[in-house]
Amino acid sequence: MEGRGKRVQDEGSGWRVEERVFRIQGRRWRVERRRIEGRGYRIPDTGQRMESRAKGIHDTGYRAEDGGWRVGGAEYRIQGRGWKVGGRGYRIQGRGWRAEGNEYRVPDTSVILECVSTHSIPKDNKLLLFLMDGFRWDYFDRQEIDLPGFRRMMREGARAEYLIPDFPSLSYPNYYSIMTGLHCEDHGMVGNYMFDTKHNESFLIGVNKAQYNSYWWDDGEPLWVTAEKQGKRSYFYSWPGCEVTIRGVDPTYCKKYPTFTYPKLEDMQEAIKEGLQLFSNDSADVVGIYVELPDKYGHKYGPSSTQLNQKLMEIDNEMGKLLDELESHDLRDKVNIMIFSDHGMTEVNETRVINITDYVEVEDIRVVLDAGANVYIWPNEGKLNKVYADLVAMDNPHLTVLKKADIPDRWFYRNHYRTSPILLVAKNGWYITTPLLPRFHTYYGSGPMQGTHGFDNNEIDMRGIFLASGPDISRNVVVKGFANIHIYQMMCDVLGIEPNENDGQWKDVAGVLTHTYDDVSSAILNVTNLALLILTTLISLVRESL
Repeated sequence: MEGRGKRVQDEGSGWRVEERVFRIQGRRWRVERRRIEGRGYRIPDTGQRMESRAKGIHDTGYRAEDGGWRVGGAEYRIQGRGWKVGGRGYRIQGRGWRAEGNEYRVPDTSVILECVSTHSIPKDNKLLLFLMDGFRWDYFDRQEIDLPGFRRMMREGARAEYLIPDFPSLSYPNYYSIMTGLHCEDHGMVGNYMFDTKHNESFLIGVNKAQYNSYWWDDGEPLWVTAEKQGKRSYFYSWPGCEVTIRGVDPTYCKKYPTFTYPKLEDMQEAIKEGLQLFSNDSADVVGIYVELPDKYGHKYGPSSTQLNQKLMEIDNEMGKLLDELESHDLRDKVNIMIFSDHGMTEVNETRVINITDYVEVEDIRVVLDAGANVYIWPNEGKLNKVYADLVAMDNPHLTVLKKADIPDRWFYRNHYRTSPILLVAKNGWYITTPLLPRFHTYYGSGPMQGTHGFDNNEIDMRGIFLASGPDISRNVVVKGFANIHIYQMMCDVLGIEPNENDGQWKDVAGVLTHTYDDVSSAILNVTNLALLILTTLISLVRESL
């Protein structure tokens, strides 16, 4: 918009501004100079009218207060000399607008419209989360086991056909992708084991204290931080990362992951019991419970094992009891449940091993981390090309060797400084061993590992689950599979909080919630938002002319 709105044109989106003639074409709205009557403006066909120097809008719930405007039904406020959309919508401050990324501002008149969200539905419902580590997408459909609790939840809620993990399909990267709505290259949690060249530190889960330093986590904002910042109370049980102060914020309560063991079924039962009590006495807004059993039994005994099937049925029994308890506590219409997993699981064995030890010179390598589906290598200075060439010379059809610059765009993994200079990825079902970890993983007392994950996130076996039920969730609905980065925005929505910047898109989760939204991550405003934009500009022009 030049000067005072002489000419703005956008043929594709169907609107233009010329000589103070404002027109949205093809979408019912039309504002033209000939429709400006006296000192008031009218938008035909909508029943909205601004009159008397924009002092009142009749029959629409808008009213003038203290020199500004308030839209009663939708929490829109015009304060002082500008607009503000309260709650979780748009804010316009000043008097003009122009487009800058997700902000819109008109130069020379200084009005800012922040495209925060198109949502303005006030909510005060609770949220109960279950992160079920390693729960593969097709476990629900096994003929050899009965899962009546999960089936009941599906009838009363919504289910995705599958959940696509972020790459790599490992735990910590996907814990954080789910809880931040960001890809790994954005939130920086790029592996279960990481090396940070800026701090010269390693992240080794369950091993070193450095993993609790906030710099590993601060590139993303997990749900509990978003919630706490906006006055919500969050309680998390054995949830990885909840014990870390992230961006200066802690959850209201975090029960740390147990030392020298892992959360058992009894821990899940106790967490559910405490969570229901917290909801009943209104002490918590969101409760998160981490369940590791599917992952532990999938690794140890394999994804097709009878031992895993038994644990799935035990977990299912707790889900059935949970639904009964919610009803007995009069919470069924107040608590939304979301259940999701970080990744799936595939079978492995000692006959499918890729040993890189004989093909690399240890003195050429500064750091090598992890084994299995992925290996990360930081060569010594000047040795990158040599190490890469040595690995490529293996000519192993089950191994992909990538320099950082060659990592595929579709993985959303390349563009973070923690991503290693050389990345090794095994073909699904194969296992990489290294000079640091030269043997196939074996469990004490039960033998070699039978299942693992971390492979290309396009692999079917790497898919996880998403299941939800509650007052804000559609009933008896199955939606197409979607990426796990889209969950964060839904969690924020049912809690009634404004999400932090994220990679999620509403169109990918259409049908899960009882209400639908436009895609907030796009820069395209819907008709209502365009109308608000035009009205704002009109008011600015009127004030300039008075």
